[in-house]
Amino acid sequence: MDGSNPLNEFILAAAKQGETAEQISQQLIQAGWDKDAVARAISILIPTSNPSQIYSPPKVDYISNPDFNQKDSHSVHKKFNTKLIVSALFFLLFVSSGTVYYFVSQKNSREQTYVTEPTLTKSAQQSDQENGYITYTNLEYKFLFHMPNNWSSKEYSIGAFGSEKRIAFGEIEKLPTMFFNSGDYAWIKIYPLTDQKLYSEYQFLKSQVGQGTVKEGFLGGQVGIDTGTNVAVEKNGMIYEFNLPSTQDSNLNWQFTDVSQEIITSFTFVE
Repeated sequence: MDGSNPLNEFILAAAKQGETAEQISQQLIQAGWDKDAVARAISILIPTSNPSQIYSPPKVDYISNPDFNQKDSHSVHKKFNTKLIVSALFFLLFVSSGTVYYFVSQKNSREQTYVTEPTLTKSAQQSDQENGYITYTNLEYKFLFHMPNNWSSKEYSIGAFGSEKRIAFGEIEKLPTMFFNSGDYAWIKIYPLTDQKLYSEYQFLKSQVGQGTVKEGFLGGQVGIDTGTNVAVEKNGMIYEFNLPSTQDSNLNWQFTDVSQEIITSFTFVE
């Protein structure tokens, strides 16, 4: 199976880091991948541990067999090469059928098909030991904010051709290898206004301001929405939606934590 698709790349990378097939499978299924596709890819990409299943060419004892000659040697190698070619053809046929199944089964899953392995974000951080925060700066999307000095960040590309970016912030051991929604860390979702589905959802929430739990929110000097668990605004043709740690009060209304309030109040767009 070609390692050029996201599923294969993740399995190979995780295997190199020493993760078992079971651990890799659990992460992928938890992230929303198809169970059968995951099992098929792992069975191909992670070699078997049973040596008896690994084919070896026949050994010929040249000394104890005086009748063995160059013609016999050529015949043995020819037979071995034929078996190898046939085996390769069967393997390619199996891989091709698996690849077709994978893309057919995943074509309607927008977030799964284009998820890429996370990479460290382009950032510069300046320590502020007095209050326990550091300044996170994203040079690509031109914003900065304060976050706890024991937090790290990871960036993920999601959606059609990676058009939607998600950056997770939190303690390094809590940041996932493949992105999934969790309250264990803060994360920001960034997508263009041309993404009609996501932009329509944002517009709908804006129309609900003042009703229920949706209220007017502010981020980086921009006016947007505040749901008590996330705040979103529009800037430079993009939507910035920050999902932050929250707690519920006695009336079961969501309220941002002190850390989340620090992130919101310090958030600044930079030109």
